[in-house]
Amino acid sequence: LVIDIGVIQQLAITASIGVFVALFTKMFLLPVLMSYVGVSPRGLRQQQKRNASSWPLWQRVSAVVEPRIGVPLLAFALVLLGLGYYGARDLKIGDLDEGAPEFRPEARYNLDNAYLLDHYTTSTDVFVVIFKTAQEHCSRFTAADLATRLEQELREVEGVESVESLYKTMRFNIMARNEGNPKWAEFSRDQYVMNNARTGVAREFVDSNCSIAPISFYLADHKAETLTRVVNAVEAFAARHDGDNYEILLAAGNSGIEAATNIVIKHSERLMLILVFLIVGTMVWFEFRSLRVTFALMAPLYLSTVLCET
Repeated sequence: LVIDIGVIQQLAITASIGVFVALFTKMFLLPVLMSYVGVSPRGLRQQQKRNASSWPLWQRVSAVVEPRIGVPLLAFALVLLGLGYYGARDLKIGDLDEGAPEFRPEARYNLDNAYLLDHYTTSTDVFVVIFKTAQEHCSRFTAADLATRLEQELREVEGVESVESLYKTMRFNIMARNEGNPKWAEFSRDQYVMNNARTGVAREFVDSNCSIAPISFYLADHKAETLTRVVNAVEAFAARHDGDNYEILLAAGNSGIEAATNIVIKHSERLMLILVFLIVGTMVWFEFRSLRVTFALMAPLYLSTVLCET
């Protein structure tokens, strides 16, 4: 619930309802039903047999509470905890591999995606930056120049394959209307030339008021490292150039949404773990009314959590 993403909050509510039903059934409904049904003599004999059993396997396991075994075991657990903290320094939130994480690397979709990336300058991972201006300002020279500098800087970021935008199309239109001479593939300070270059541009590149111009960056993959590099580059550029007339906003496209998801989860992770441990620890203490038992049960849970992050 502390992760501000609707689908994850709905999952939290659904999981909480499921846990409540399980607890209600086991701790309330089953005892009530057994009070009416009763326990058969055979069931009583089976329980008495279980109580009288020596349980040799678990007697051997219980030897770990003796100091001669328990102290080395605790020392080993502390070593694992230190290794866990060391390994968790490089914890990455997001996908670690190319392609769709729902499929195995050898799945048909992931193989086709890898082929496209290897042979074409396009990608299924699209990171869209929203370039916002005042109305009818998106095709002005200053706006076009700033957006072009953003495109050029992000082309230098590792993982960015290609760019599609209003301004790339405008440069092509200016060149095409001057006999295809590449020397003309540049913006003009003449506003009539700029307005003419914007004519006929696809609607996905600019809105009707010429105030929003999405810039699409096609990425090599959607790994956490790639998305982090792109986000950092856009934020650094925006911090230097955002002003009264222009605003650079993050982010749209499937990779932009995934990057935003990773950021939200990263910011909520620690709070989420703290709440989990507080709730579980409170329930354990309420059940056993012993701080020793609570610590004995929560310490392995904390150790396993740290090791899972390595």
